[in-house]
Amino acid sequence: MRMSPHFPFVIVAESVTIQGLVQDRPTLCVAILAAASHEDLKLQQILGKLFNEIVLVKMIKGPFATLDMLQGLLVHLAWAHFHQGTMKYTQHLSLAASIISDMRLDRPRVASLWALSRESKHGSGEMTHDEMRALAGTYYLSSSSAVLLQKSHHFRYSPFILECCHSLLSRGTAPSDRHLPYIIYLQKLTEEVDDAVIEATGAMRGSRQDKLPAELHRIRERYTSTKSSLPFPLSESPTILLQLHVLDLLICQPSPDGISYGPNGFQSLQQGADQSRLLDWLSQSMSAAKSLISVILLLPQGDEDTMPNIGWIMLYCAVSLSVRLDLVAAQPENSQTAGHLRRILDMPHTLRQIVLRMESASNSNPGDDESDPYFGLARRARRIEMWYLERCGPVESPEVGSLFGSTETSPSNPFTADIGLTPSSFQDPGLVPSLQVTGESDDTWMTNILADLEVDPGMESLLFTGPFDFLGERQQ
Repeated sequence: MRMSPHFPFVIVAESVTIQGLVQDRPTLCVAILAAASHEDLKLQQILGKLFNEIVLVKMIKGPFATLDMLQGLLVHLAWAHFHQGTMKYTQHLSLAASIISDMRLDRPRVASLWALSRESKHGSGEMTHDEMRALAGTYYLSSSSAVLLQKSHHFRYSPFILECCHSLLSRGTAPSDRHLPYIIYLQKLTEEVDDAVIEATGAMRGSRQDKLPAELHRIRERYTSTKSSLPFPLSESPTILLQLHVLDLLICQPSPDGISYGPNGFQSLQQGADQSRLLDWLSQSMSAAKSLISVILLLPQGDEDTMPNIGWIMLYCAVSLSVRLDLVAAQPENSQTAGHLRRILDMPHTLRQIVLRMESASNSNPGDDESDPYFGLARRARRIEMWYLERCGPVESPEVGSLFGSTETSPSNPFTADIGLTPSSFQDPGLVPSLQVTGESDDTWMTNILADLEVDPGMESLLFTGPFDFLGERQQ
């Protein structure tokens, strides 16, 4: 029950017994047990391998395109970081999408168009509640992964998905069903930001690039309206809370000149950008990045196990982007005006808190089996920390930096606790050391900030960062 609010797309009634689940939905049962066995890593790995064997057998012998298999895949994908090296995230996500297509869950069922018998025509009525939730969950995972990891979209938004969520809302069968329309709508807005940025950056000049600021303004208005009109407290839906922060960060991504900054895109900031616009952009971006990081760092101790895989992807994106933003603010030409922003972000302290949080959550000691997902997350955080500290001296930390050292839980509505970004609140900006990147050409210094030993330097169009091997995307 602790994990269910973080992934409201698969619901198992409290009245269902484990024996009943084994009999009726064995694949889902194994997936749930594997996700919930995080206190016993060996058992979790055994269950994860068993799940993969079930998928393999079902693909060969059938039946494969079933609701049981679809729900099992979704749960397994939701907490995929618990199964490093035992699966392929993208492949399993594609399998889930293929089941949606085979079961015709992605469109209204008109059996007369495809059914070959009277029985199948009468047996293919309205979608069940579980099928509707599974459709929404497959879209959410596919879309989120495509945007955050900058991969191709294989399962795009359609109005039918939102219609299904509104249908669930009207029937009120599960408390979390009222969150689904907002989750899908916010994900739709996230896709729109991604599409607008890709279209604008693909046009060297012309009307499409000029339209980006107006398009982002439109999306920002809808985002703000949705956030302010939620009929429930944000504490009810961890998914929506993360979505709002990610969407805010995405909207801030395009530069003051209306183009998106990938790893190499930040170079243009050093070429005479308007300082006031640059400061506004850095202020918004750094505030959005820190807010997203704080959501996860302020989780109660022990709640790391409930955080789904996509949440850790979001954290990694925010941290990787924050490091880049801090280095931009630390450039000699920017340090005097952006010094107070660096104090608010306080990257050295933030990175240290992330490393300590992941290490405290890990059950592994150095040299132990690296199947513990937090061991891998801590290692990746240390890589970023090491890369950053090699290029930038310590930053004078204000008292606000203690925010990340707090053990208190986040407020019900974190938006009421936004930090004001005013230079007068801090000491002399000149105390922040300037950064001079040496030994690296202008074309490579920001690409190298990906802080990933296996990164492909050619991946220059990413909004955030490079591959995430903790997803299970291990090369065989």
